[in-house]
Amino acid sequence: MKRYQGLLLLLTIVFITGLIPFFSSTLSAATSCIYHQEAYQGLNLSSLSGELENTGLIGQIHGAVSAEQLYVLSVREPDNFFNFRHFSLIPANQKTQETLKKVERHDQVCLQGKLMNNPSPQPHILVESSTIMEQWGGLEDYEKYKYESTIPEELKNKTQAVFKVHAIN
Repeated sequence: MKRYQGLLLLLTIVFITGLIPFFSSTLSAATSCIYHQEAYQGLNLSSLSGELENTGLIGQIHGAVSAEQLYVLSVREPDNFFNFRHFSLIPANQKTQETLKKVERHDQVCLQGKLMNNPSPQPHILVESSTIMEQWGGLEDYEKYKYESTIPEELKNKTQAVFKVHAIN
């Protein structure tokens, strides 16, 4: 009888330890990607960093050029559309890179990771995980924006010009 009790105890321990990872991932998923309005108030970098490292930083994709692996996130202050911060996004792993390849302008995403120590005026995020929360389908009754570029005639023969750079690869 004692042998069966020992086996039963061993099976119970194995069963319980097998369930711990299952339930811990389920519980952690339930607490990620939650918007805490107070953390976004004033767009304080330490508060936003706390969200990024814990439940996830929620924002919209400002721009995405997947072929160049260039991604920018916009995070807005609650109730003030015109107060925002932009963050350059650097995927930390292959899975995150694959998710970011799918994002388009205005998609709502939740990112987990950490702010990088970077001398740039625009903060950079090392993105360890990313979730597309809502894809932006465009404006109803409007065609999707068609990207095109041409060099204006007045610039074609110039040898000097001053420009503001929007993105660098």
